[in-house]
Amino acid sequence: MYNYDIVSIEGKRSFRGSGSKLEWVGMVLMENKSIQHTIIFSAIDKKRLLIPLPIFIAQLSAKFFQLFPKPLLTLDQLNLLKYDNVASGKYKNNFDIGIPSVHMFDVEVEKYAFMWKDAGQFSSKKYNLN
Repeated sequence: MYNYDIVSIEGKRSFRGSGSKLEWVGMVLMENKSIQHTIIFSAIDKKRLLIPLPIFIAQLSAKFFQLFPKPLLTLDQLNLLKYDNVASGKYKNNFDIGIPSVHMFDVEVEKYAFMWKDAGQFSSKKYNLN
């Protein structure tokens, strides 16, 4: 879910006087693999080989990488990947109170993906004449 959606929902909730717990959910349920494919292959047009690693090898890699000044992966990040970030159903969500998320993942990624493309800002749709 996009941060702007969360802020606008919380603003509307506080205006309505609702103080109960709320689960924020986006428009689409996505897996980590589909997020990576959307960003890497579709948005920035890079050819990369994604290899799934067993958790043991990933933990060894994370222990090594977290020693760097700007680590690629840490054990904390790896622990976060163990849990799904989906609505539990215990509480109301933003759709239940009539405030849906308005931003789509693919559209938002496209807005910022030019920074990682080969031609940089000139690869955005604004400069693409084809």
